[in-house]
Order: sequence, then C-alpha cells, then structure tokens
Amino acid sequence: MPDFYGRLIPVEQIPKVTVTFGNLRVNGTPVDKPSATAVYPKGVPDYAEAVVRDGQLVVRVGEPVSNRQDRRVELLRP
Repeated sequence: MPDFYGRLIPVEQIPKVTVTFGNLRVNGTPVDKPSATAVYPKGVPDYAEAVVRDGQLVVRVGEPVSNRQDRRVELLRP
C-alpha cells in the first residue's frame, strides 16, 4: 500500500471524525459551481464516506461503510 495513507493501524482504531465543507469561497468570492469526487481506493478499508447534505459536503471517517459498490462517486457537479 502507498505511504501516503500513513502507517497501518487496526481499522477499529481509526479516529472518528466528521468534516463539513459549506459556504465555499475562494478569495472571499462564493464558488459558483463547486465539484467534488470521492475516490475509494481498492485495498483500503471502507471506513470513510463522503456525501452531499443540504448543499454541503460532509465527510465521515472512522466508521465502517457496508455494501459499497462504487469506488469513485461524483458528489457535487458543476
């Protein structure tokens, strides 16, 4: 597995974190057409989920995601 994922730890020790991105701006200007893609690499445990909720991008890490079928998901489109 590539080094950019950090050292291996048991999946049950992955920290639980929720990050919400909303009111997106660049240099103080609202982003007209934000876009985001979630990529879930093969071989990496399914312990992260990214979804769009109320126009915001919400990323949750640290809880198992069951029955994931798609490994690449377009979340926000221009």
